[in-house]
Amino acid sequence: MRIFTTLDKLNNWHYLNFKNINRYLASFPYRQNGQVYAICNYCHNPIKIIQRSSKDNEQNGLSLYASHVKTKKLDGFSPVNEDRLKHCLLSKKAQIMAFSPLSTSSFQIDDINQNNLRKDLTFYCGIFFSNQLTRSMISNHRNVVQFRDADYYNLPFALLVATKEINLNYRKVASPHLSKAIETNSQYFSISSEKQLLQKERFEAANLTMSFGNQKVGDSNLPSLEITVTESLGDISNTICDFRIFAKMFTNLLERKD
Repeated sequence: MRIFTTLDKLNNWHYLNFKNINRYLASFPYRQNGQVYAICNYCHNPIKIIQRSSKDNEQNGLSLYASHVKTKKLDGFSPVNEDRLKHCLLSKKAQIMAFSPLSTSSFQIDDINQNNLRKDLTFYCGIFFSNQLTRSMISNHRNVVQFRDADYYNLPFALLVATKEINLNYRKVASPHLSKAIETNSQYFSISSEKQLLQKERFEAANLTMSFGNQKVGDSNLPSLEITVTESLGDISNTICDFRIFAKMFTNLLERKD
């Protein structure tokens, strides 16, 4: 495991090195009984930082790695959540997420709370997902339950891997960063006062799309996916922006449906 996070900022992660350990893990509960602990960036269970001899000589001939804590309860940390640990991509050394037929599905997609799934997709992409779009994605990609390492925690990421592309015309923007990119770089689209994406006058035939591709497992050891926003008119296309998202464990997808 090459990254970690802390109790107070679970959405921020840091590379596992001596500098970051001394900066972020200098006091209790991270230091206790002569050991150093942190939080797993993916499953948010406690992890133990371990030093070992290294030919790379990171610092005084030592290198660092982390492993999940097996103790049910560690002072200052929440009890280990066994189900989240079982599904932790960092623990399983995740691979590129792709269709990999399984003898049995790892979960039932109809059990998913679609309203929460819609919110999680909005979080990832920076545009508001409607109920109709969310239902359409589920209907068109029901085989996502047979994707390698896909489960009811990372379904939003797996769905985007399967979806490839969505049209953004008339959708509403949720992210200030995406709004700024469109306002700055788009020739054909503007954003209304209601945050809706509209074609500018004389460009009514233009299309704005969001595509998902170039998946890889990088230095963080988590699968990541590149999101690209592109506008087109006839044979002319223009890239508005691109950014990368990482597989994330969402804990709200099996909540009771209203």
